Amino acid sequence: MKEKKWLVVITFSITLISLAGAFYFNFICKYMEFWMNLSFALFGSAALGFLMSLVEYFSAKRDTLERYYRAAENLYNIYSKAQYFVVHEPLELVKAYFSETRNIFNKSFPAKKALFEYMNAEWKIAVDIPEPEYSQFAQQEFERVTASYREKLIDTMETYILIAEQSKWELESTYGELDFLVSNDSLREEIYNRIHSTIQEYHKCIAEKAYHFRSFMQAENGNVAAMIGFVDEIQQKYYKTDVIVGQDSKMIVVYRVFIDELDNQLRWLLSRINREEYVPCKAEPYMGYNI
Repeated sequence: MKEKKWLVVITFSITLISLAGAFYFNFICKYMEFWMNLSFALFGSAALGFLMSLVEYFSAKRDTLERYYRAAENLYNIYSKAQYFVVHEPLELVKAYFSETRNIFNKSFPAKKALFEYMNAEWKIAVDIPEPEYSQFAQQEFERVTASYREKLIDTMETYILIAEQSKWELESTYGELDFLVSNDSLREEIYNRIHSTIQEYHKCIAEKAYHFRSFMQAENGNVAAMIGFVDEIQQKYYKTDVIVGQDSKMIVVYRVFIDELDNQLRWLLSRINREEYVPCKAEPYMGYNI
């Protein structure tokens, strides 16, 4: 694209210079018919070259913008696969429980007791089972829920590891090719602010956390509580939650703020490429769960 832009600039400059020379030799200087004819010949060739280079520039501009859009869209599709780690109990209780389980020398388990009591209070309201069957149910349910949290956490971390492994080379390379004939600095800056820097920041954040996730996967007794903290950092930054309180329940509605905003910015770029009106989409809930 840069080559096409400079070809337009050069042929346009030659066109103006040769046209000015033709007028100069025709109206100001006398007896210089040879130079006048040469200037007109140069003007005709340069004007034709200018028109052809202009067509090539606009074709290259659209092609480069489309390649940038596709590169960003491919990353968007990968980023959309990130899972949201759901915890129905207070996060600090869950983190304290998993932190406590790492210490094999513990003789008392206050964190486990606190988490169990919190869960048990909810089960007593929702479950109608007589003793001693209820106590057996509560213990089995506690083990099932805590085990499921570990499994879901691993599934979530794997999606972020996948994101961190995605190359941004095509996106960076194509952005480097952007060189517009008109409003180059402002348009490149707008694309950078709307899309490019957003992806760079997100990818950097995920890559930093993915380093810890990989280490956890390779460890025999990884720190689950620390991994929950890292995942929560990501979710606090790139998701938004709303609380809907009902008569007998409370629902958490999750919005993928980063994904929704990136989707809208890609729509903006596509509208610029196709010269269409940009209409942003309203954010829709990603998921909801009761607590």
